[in-house]
Amino acid sequence: MNTKLKDIFSGKVVNKSHTINTGVDEFPRYVLEYLIDNYCAEETFHEDMEKVVGRLKETFVYGAEAEKIRHYIRENRKHSVIANLEARLVETEDKYWGTISAINENFVNIPGNIVRQYPMILSGGMWGTIDLTYDETEIHNKKIRPFKVTAFTPFQVSVINLDEYIEKRSEFTCDEWIDILVDSCGLDPKKMTYRQKILYLCRCIPLVETNVNMVELAPRETGKTYLYRNLSYYAHVLSGGKANPCPTFY
Repeated sequence: MNTKLKDIFSGKVVNKSHTINTGVDEFPRYVLEYLIDNYCAEETFHEDMEKVVGRLKETFVYGAEAEKIRHYIRENRKHSVIANLEARLVETEDKYWGTISAINENFVNIPGNIVRQYPMILSGGMWGTIDLTYDETEIHNKKIRPFKVTAFTPFQVSVINLDEYIEKRSEFTCDEWIDILVDSCGLDPKKMTYRQKILYLCRCIPLVETNVNMVELAPRETGKTYLYRNLSYYAHVLSGGKANPCPTFY
């Protein structure tokens, strides 16, 4: 099943057990997942992972090194960094500006074609490899804005093509797809009954369907909070003992 899934959904499937204990916990998990999926083979995983970690340490900007990297870009005129790239439209200038917090820069020249290709950088930004150049002749509103993005390779899916998922979903039976969904939640479907699988998937419904609300009841210390915190990046957990009507309504 895993082989079939990886063949059909090439570039979108990763063995999450490989992302644990990598020694580079400062990165979002999906950054590691992207690099592992694209640069690590199952047969030579450990050797390939050493190269990935080496590349991360070479191009990732640690907080205290921001000015050092800015200096390096100025002296060498170009450099690649792994960081989060955000963009915004400044309508008074009819221009997009990029923000790269890793190098403390809020006015990075960014071509419009990159914004159009990766619209998610307009809503919170995207992690990826950013190719930067330095050109002190870039002057806007009488201010030098020398940093410029020349290329961007994101570490996550920038545009979700539902038609593609629907088409490839037809390659699997209903039972196979249920197992895939349960597996993607980090659980082993082989050890569950059909009813247990469906109950676990019910917990995902509010994440994909608007205006669906659920209350989960169980004794203390049975894993309710743990499961929801680890089920999705988009799940918010309120402690029952501290909740009040306002955050619950929100």
